Amino acid sequence: MAPRERAALAGLHDRMGTVLDGIRAEAFEPAPGRHCARCDFRDRCPEFRTVPPAEGERLRGLVDRFETLRAEEGRLENELRRTAEELHRAAEQLGVHRVPGTRSVAVRRREEAWQYSLDHVRPLLEQSGLSGRVSSGTPEEVRRLVRDPDVDPELRRKVAETGARRVKWYWELEDGPSES
Repeated sequence: MAPRERAALAGLHDRMGTVLDGIRAEAFEPAPGRHCARCDFRDRCPEFRTVPPAEGERLRGLVDRFETLRAEEGRLENELRRTAEELHRAAEQLGVHRVPGTRSVAVRRREEAWQYSLDHVRPLLEQSGLSGRVSSGTPEEVRRLVRDPDVDPELRRKVAETGARRVKWYWELEDGPSES
């Protein structure tokens, strides 16, 4: 094996010192893995330290409560999604965006995002001598080009056709019902 360079040895020495200082101060984040089986510092590592008996009952209760709440969170997320979808279908069918409840008003909001394939946009721009108009290729940059009245309408149409629009509807709650 070739001898190590002085700089590499100094770096290794510094790293070992940092690790040793962390172990001595018991101030380190464990990185559990297969190496744990042969570690000489398991008794100092938070990964393997046990909960003191005086705290055991209280912490067991917290873990059980956390488990219960996590299960409830999943159920509630599903119920919230289904309710929002049903509310969305009804609002769309009725052509409304504000739906009053007894304590608040649900307001339907729309978020729109565009995606463009630069593999399709760049050749169109190069053919028209406008390749410099879209440097970063962000959807916002391409949308500005598509809306620019100084750009040939046919080119704007072709570039727009390479895009895919994603519309996401969501609900916000406002205080107090409003009379409709």
